[in-house]
Amino acid sequence: MGLNRLGLPLMRAALTRRRAGVIPGYYVDSVNGDDAKAGTTPASAFKTIAALAAADAEVPKDTWLLKCGGSWRELINLPRANMTVQSYGTGDQPLLDASDAIAAVEWTKTDGRTNVYQCTVSLAYGGTTLVWLFENNIRLDRQDTADVAAVDAAAGSYCVDVEATTPITIYVHTPDSNNPATNGETYEYSARTCGINSNHENTAVTGIRARRGNNSDGAIRLGARYSTLTDLLSEECATHCFYVQPGATMTRCVAHNGGSGMIVLHDSNGDLLDYTLTDCQAYNDSYDYSASVGLLSHNGGVEATRFGTLNLVRFNTDKVTSAVSLAAFNTVHLSDCGLVASAGFSTASGVCTINGGSITIENFGGRVFNCGVNIYDEGALSLILRNLVIDCTDVGGQLLYCARAIGFDMEGCTVNGTPMAGIRFESEAVGSSLRSVGNTFDCGSGAYVYDALCVLASFESEDNDFTYNAAGFKIDNVAYPTFATYRAYYPEQDINSTPAPITQWLPSPAPTDLTVWSKDGANLTTTNFIENGQTIVHSITKAIGSVTPMPIGGLCTVYFEIKPYGRTWIKVSFPRNSTNSYFELTGIGNLGINNGVYARNIELLDNGYYGVWVAGFATSNQAANCPDLALAQSDGGGSYAGDSTSGVIVRLAQVCDGSGPLPLP
Repeated sequence: MGLNRLGLPLMRAALTRRRAGVIPGYYVDSVNGDDAKAGTTPASAFKTIAALAAADAEVPKDTWLLKCGGSWRELINLPRANMTVQSYGTGDQPLLDASDAIAAVEWTKTDGRTNVYQCTVSLAYGGTTLVWLFENNIRLDRQDTADVAAVDAAAGSYCVDVEATTPITIYVHTPDSNNPATNGETYEYSARTCGINSNHENTAVTGIRARRGNNSDGAIRLGARYSTLTDLLSEECATHCFYVQPGATMTRCVAHNGGSGMIVLHDSNGDLLDYTLTDCQAYNDSYDYSASVGLLSHNGGVEATRFGTLNLVRFNTDKVTSAVSLAAFNTVHLSDCGLVASAGFSTASGVCTINGGSITIENFGGRVFNCGVNIYDEGALSLILRNLVIDCTDVGGQLLYCARAIGFDMEGCTVNGTPMAGIRFESEAVGSSLRSVGNTFDCGSGAYVYDALCVLASFESEDNDFTYNAAGFKIDNVAYPTFATYRAYYPEQDINSTPAPITQWLPSPAPTDLTVWSKDGANLTTTNFIENGQTIVHSITKAIGSVTPMPIGGLCTVYFEIKPYGRTWIKVSFPRNSTNSYFELTGIGNLGINNGVYARNIELLDNGYYGVWVAGFATSNQAANCPDLALAQSDGGGSYAGDSTSGVIVRLAQVCDGSGPLPLP
């Protein structure tokens, strides 16, 4: 057998089968068969699929056997459940070819075009999705429907006049620009929907090759539950190569040169049955097969449909746009898979475990996310990576691009991700948890990168080996050489533990009192904040970003310890002039009007002081991010001139990282 680029055996070579005795069923042999015979033994095999199907309509037999080395330009359409189709004899896999040859006499010159020739052909079964044209078994480049001008300008291209009907007209500009009627080349087009089709449960297919189906449901289509597919090759398909329903088991099946979903797992009923794929492959000869996905789950447009469990063992891909794209599974297990693609693994499924194997990301222009693993929807609940190798060095990319909330647990993995990030969380991943233990990162812009608005629920990073070409641990473009450096800079940032009461918070990175807060028009001392009668806004303010490093996710808490001194209402604005939160300093403490801040609270402390905290997002280094503390006239009422004697006493003003303690009862 030959090997593909992954070093894995391909399945086009000889498939040898030796069986003792004669298996009850119908036999078909395209080379030595005879439709006039009984078809019940290898010696009396039919020649055509049509003769076999006609005999079965009279006397049903649940096993159909195809002679190795044979080929048929016919469709097998299984009539009932519990049927088996398999090969017999020795030699190459029997071929069910969904394409037809175009006779040379069918080609004519297209009027008004320099290099275009045309022919009109029939589609054996209507409802085609995509017709491919081949010259000497090489697929030509397809132009947009009816774009004859584009075909005229591009040698080796073709188009059709219309889709989803029959007959159709094919327009071609041959690779040598010569007349296809006289240049001696062989031309074939995908004429039938598939090679084998079943709409019945418990179908088994073994040792067959099919190719060139023109329908979106695959050259091998088993459209009902509990199918078994073994030692199959499906190739050169317009969109899908294999199409299976819940309960399917696939072993040593190969999808070669396919379209949008080379192997499609389909379920629009929510049966919650398992799919199991073992030692299967999906690969293309080149990246010219645009938008190809090695393994794709599809719910038929029924968004609420949930899948059961997917078990994917030693699944390998090569030269596909995306290796694995899954949605709506409750559980996914990948074991020892080798995924080579321009985007590796994407999921919106529930619990996903990837154990062993590798994901290699290669360059393919136009991809938005060249990712090893892409978590793209709220259905993704948990991702577990063990002993996995991620290599994005050819193009740059992320091990993990997380756009939604998940739990992420990674151990014993190696990540090569220059020049981008090992793990990236976007703003909508707020509430995610990250565990990274015993991993090796070689990532140009950091092992962990967070969007300004992303705040993780928990974070554990231990025994990791960080090698950086540029920056290390990175939070909203603020880089830290190591994770330990970051934790030293923000010692209070321990989001694995229960938030402490306000009185237990520590300043970060150093105590910040009124002497390092700027004074805006107010008559201030270290402890007293008293309006002096001037008709201007009186406040104290603290720069964030330009003076204090931006905190994790951009989420900050400003904290004050304040005591009434003739005045009871205060206003905290954060960001400055954007959100206002009012507090009344009384014997019990009172929260007033709140306009748009993330979170806030007030707590009675010792000696008549109140702890007041307000959380907000500092999303840039602009002055508008500064938090302000000002006196207020009332709930919702702004600062006023004052009497120069009454105000409040402030003994602590600080900026802390994170969202603050939980609201107090």
